[in-house]
Formats: sequence, structure tokens, C-alpha cells
Amino acid sequence: MLRILHLEDLTADAELVEWELRNGNVKCEILVAKGKPDFKNALDNFQPDVVLSDHSLPAFNSVEAFEMVKAKDASIPFILVTATVSEEFAVASMRSGVYDYILKDRLQRLPQSVLNAINKRRTDAQMLKYLDDLIASEATLKNLNASLELKVQQRTAQLEKANQDLESFGYSVSHDLKTPLTVIHTAASLLAFKLSGKLREDEEKLIKNIVRNSVAMGKLIEDLMSLSHFSKASRIEKEEVDNQKLVFSIAEELRSDFPDVKLKIGNLLPVKGSPGLIRQVWVNLITNAMKFSSKNQHPTVEVSCESSKKWITCKVQDNGPGFEMEDPEKLFDVFYRLHQHEGFKGHGIGLAIVKRIIDNHDGKVWAEGKPGEGAAFYFRLPAINK
Repeated sequence: MLRILHLEDLTADAELVEWELRNGNVKCEILVAKGKPDFKNALDNFQPDVVLSDHSLPAFNSVEAFEMVKAKDASIPFILVTATVSEEFAVASMRSGVYDYILKDRLQRLPQSVLNAINKRRTDAQMLKYLDDLIASEATLKNLNASLELKVQQRTAQLEKANQDLESFGYSVSHDLKTPLTVIHTAASLLAFKLSGKLREDEEKLIKNIVRNSVAMGKLIEDLMSLSHFSKASRIEKEEVDNQKLVFSIAEELRSDFPDVKLKIGNLLPVKGSPGLIRQVWVNLITNAMKFSSKNQHPTVEVSCESSKKWITCKVQDNGPGFEMEDPEKLFDVFYRLHQHEGFKGHGIGLAIVKRIIDNHDGKVWAEGKPGEGAAFYFRLPAINK
């Protein structure tokens, strides 16, 4: 039930207001205050939902009453119910925060005005609660985000430390293995040379296997050491890299390894980067393309570049067995190998090295392919602004 405080010094007018409210089906408890002391006491103890006020009373008026209500609780609707104010005063009162003004000869408006005022107060209270909840939620979210960011930073630091330890371990192990492996390779090669023609067939085959496997293991160790080196986020000295010149020199080096593969070199644009590292990218991608194309009847590898305003995109296309596009990102994982059951040699490190180098150049590398239709490997690096 609503609690209505009515400031009115005339009993007849107070009764008329009460009758109008009852007649308008406003279920309420009404307390009438006839002066300032009663009004102040009612504000403190009655805790009204709505205040109705005449304007002019002995030694008191609606302006003072409204200030007292605002000081107590500014959300309490204040409705001026009077017969003695000008339109200018009424408008000024509403601008100052009075909810409504009703002339005593038009009290039929009062019930709806009271109900509207109550609904507005409830809506405003709900909005304020919603805003408070929103602010609290935002604060909670900020705290959660801050906590999450801290955890991510801590976890990232842990992973980076673990990665560094793993890479250091890999480098150390690879380095420690390199020397005894060189000894094994040299001894086996020397043995094969000195005992040529003196060994049984199975003995000769065994020595050749030792030589071949030591070479393969040496290549794996070199790749692991390279991967460890390229994984270190050291500062890269960048300069203009002549891709055309680089790729032509690589083509000459690989010609003897893949004599049947036709290499088509397009117009290759310069990029900004480390010449040595970019050369390693080209070597790995072109070697891979030649290797996977080599079993084709007409093996072909095409190298090209495209430019945009900010980037140079380089492409190495082969006509090898291709691959499914289910998860092309896996191609750049360490030790991930395609077509390992089809006789293609490798350790699955070359593309991982390519990705590390391009990432350290703030570039991007990706691959596209289709089974039986070859594969294309792309890398993108910043263009040279001239």
C-alpha cells in the first residue's frame, strides 16, 4: 500500500484530495501534515512514497517543503496540489524537479498523476539498480580480466622458459652428438674405402648403411641446431634482399640434386629482411617443392612474387602429391612429415624453420594444396618503401 504525505492546512481540501484518490482506486495510507513541524516529523518517521503539497501555508510553503524532501530523498515524487500559483511558478517548479502540479479545481487528474509518479520512481529505481549492477559487473569483469591477463603472462613466461630450456637442451644434445657422429662417419667411410673388394656382401652392405645413416643423422642434428638458433628472438638486422639473385643462386646449387625438375623463376621482388635468413627460407621451400615434385612424370616448380602497398607475397608452387587442407598449420610443426610412407625423405624440421624465420620478420607463412594437384607455399614480408 502506498504511503502518501499530504501537506495541507485546510481540512476540507485534505478530505477532498483523499476522496479523489479513493475514488480513483489508489490504494494508499494518507498522512496529513498542517505545518512545518508536522511535515518534518512525517518525513523522518512516515517515510512517504509520494508527497502532495499545497503551495501557501502559514509560515511555510511548497518551495521549502520541496527542499526538505530533496534533502531527505530526492527520489520521492513531489506533486504540487494548489489553487494559488501562476503558470510561470508552476513551470519553474517542475523545472526544479517537482513531478507535477494540479489545480484543486481539477483533482480528477490526481489519481493518475500519483500512479504515474510511483511507476516512474520504481522504473528509475530499477534503472539505478541496473546501472549499479552494471558498474559492479564491469568492475568484476575488469578484475577478472586483470587476473586472467596476469595468469596468461605468468603462463606465457613459464612456457617461454620451458621452451628456452627445451631448445637449449636440444642444442646442447645436438652439439654433443655431432662430434662422435663425425667420428663414426669418418671411420665407416675409411673402412669402406680400405676394405673395398675384401668384404662379404652383407658386411659391405652393413658399412654402407652406417655411412648413409650417419649422414642422415648429421643432417638431422644440423637441422635441430638451426631450429634452436632460429627460435631465439634475437634482434634481426634488416636490409634490402634481392630475391631474384638469391633464388637463381639456389637454383644452381640444387640443379645437381634434382636434375629432372624444371624450375620456373618469375619476376621476384625485393623484400626487407636478413639476407642469410631469407635465403634459408627459399632453400627450404624450393628443396621441399623439388623433392615432392620429383616423382611426377614432368616435375615442375614455379617461384613467383606479388606486391601490394605494404607487403610482398612470395609463392613456391609444385606439382607433387599435394595434401588435404584439413589442418594446414600442422605442416609447420616440428617433426610433422607429409607423405612419409611414400618414400620422401626428411625429418619434418625444414618448414618449422621457415615459420620461425618469417615470424621473426613480422611476416606470415601459409600453405595451400589439394591431393594429386600439388602444393603451394606462401610467405609474406614487408615491402620496401621507396
